Amino acid sequence: MIRHTRAAAVFAFALLVALPSAAATAKEMYATAAARAKGLHDDDAPSVKEYRSAAAAFEAVVRRHPTTGYADNALLEAAALSREAYERFGDEQDRTGTLRLLNWLLKEYPSSPLLAKARREVKRCEASPEKAAVPCTSRWRRQIRRAERLERA
Repeated sequence: MIRHTRAAAVFAFALLVALPSAAATAKEMYATAAARAKGLHDDDAPSVKEYRSAAAAFEAVVRRHPTTGYADNALLEAAALSREAYERFGDEQDRTGTLRLLNWLLKEYPSSPLLAKARREVKRCEASPEKAAVPCTSRWRRQIRRAERLERA
């Protein structure tokens, strides 16, 4: 009896914790992911785990809200973070993740205004690792933000 009561209590708690995140809008999820990414750039020495976690937060926006205007932007942001992680830490997993996210954007969002940028980044990532290891620039991030503003207008 106590075992069932305890299991029910754990289930109820898990449900209560999950409900607010289930109700999160694409805008809220995107803002949360963007804040996490900004925190990475404010930090002096973020870890590869922090980069991957921030990229996963953007990917969660796409998985939860694939038809919103935030989805293509979230994929490009996630790819940028994966790319940064690759450049900073050199783990091939991050380079592969960058390509996966960019190809997802190209395949699923063919009318996105971010396609040209995504295509250029795919070519850059598919180049030899020595050539690909050019740091992500703040200019790229500004271009992403500009496209986001135009999309919302």
